[in-house]
Amino acid sequence: MEESEYIFENNTTSSESVDLKVDIAAFLEGLFYLSESDEPFEYIEIDLPTETSLLVRDLMIVLQKQKDEVTEELSFEEFMDPLCEMLDWYGDEEKIMANRFLNLKNYLLTQLNDIQVFRIGEGRVEIYVMGKVAACTKWAGVKTVSIET
Repeated sequence: MEESEYIFENNTTSSESVDLKVDIAAFLEGLFYLSESDEPFEYIEIDLPTETSLLVRDLMIVLQKQKDEVTEELSFEEFMDPLCEMLDWYGDEEKIMANRFLNLKNYLLTQLNDIQVFRIGEGRVEIYVMGKVAACTKWAGVKTVSIET
């Protein structure tokens, strides 16, 4: 695939309907989180009140996780910026992947508010990037897994 296929353009206006699931799925196709294994990203959404920030305890309840599982919260930038970074030694494939992550980051920033990142677990760490969907009581985003032994 050519690099130009991954250039982000926000052509939607407030009067147009945005199908986050379809749009985000397109950004995620063939995109992997690199750790001790290459794990795919998936779209996720949950219905929770959006008057306040998403709390890790609320997410744990919705995801039916154990209270004692190790959790960590990161800023959106802490998680995404390393994935979007263009390093000098990158070949064409790495540059395309970094550009695709940048496009995903930009899209999420235009479509979601109050984006937060949660890491849940040890060894097999589930990562949730969640933000408020404008004008509804829904949180949406992406999830992946990081294998860290």
